[in-house]
Amino acid sequence: MRPHPPASTVRIGPHVRRRLSHRFMHLSNERVGRALEGTRLLSAFGVLMLATAAFSHRPWVADAPYDHVEDLLHSITASAMGFAFAAGVVAVGVSRRGPSRLDRGADTVAVVASVVIPLAMAQGTAYTGLLQRSMFLVAYIWYAREGLRGAL
Repeated sequence: MRPHPPASTVRIGPHVRRRLSHRFMHLSNERVGRALEGTRLLSAFGVLMLATAAFSHRPWVADAPYDHVEDLLHSITASAMGFAFAAGVVAVGVSRRGPSRLDRGADTVAVVASVVIPLAMAQGTAYTGLLQRSMFLVAYIWYAREGLRGAL
């Protein structure tokens, strides 16, 4: 005769174990899907960066002639690039297993920089160029850190 388990022990039948197993498998597949989505979004960031560079921006000199369509396309691709980066960082961050505080901190800094810095640039300050370079520096540091970790 088998002894009864203590009252604090919960017995799980095979059907419950199977359902839990499927649920964990589904969560694992979701995590892989988010990582893939993050990779796609971050790849779109790179493609959009090339597209943004292909279109001229309005010149800094007030009365200099420029192509308004190219300036508009530059702005559209730059905005899409920012959204792709922020969403890609979030997707990669969510897909991590057991992220460290440093991981979460780096992701947070990258997303905040990709949102706050363009808003500050939109104010048209004398520091717009410095802000833009700072934003890309944060993005490149985030990419380098992920690349060295082998996360992408």
